[in-house]
Amino acid sequence: MLKDDCTDNGIPLPNVTSKIRCKVIEYCKKHVETPKSKDSAFSIGNKLNAWDIEFVKIY
Repeated sequence: MLKDDCTDNGIPLPNVTSKIRCKVIEYCKKHVETPKSKDSAFSIGNKLNAWDIEFVKIY
């Protein structure tokens, strides 16, 4: 897709609903906004992993 200049015009996602797209954005934001610290990286990683596990549960 990158070779075909698709990124200039957007990437088609024909079977992705707005609900799923919102969940993907929420997931990405959580991972970007989680502070990165060398001192407590293990603790932060564990908390983020726990959040990931809960986030992907489908009820």
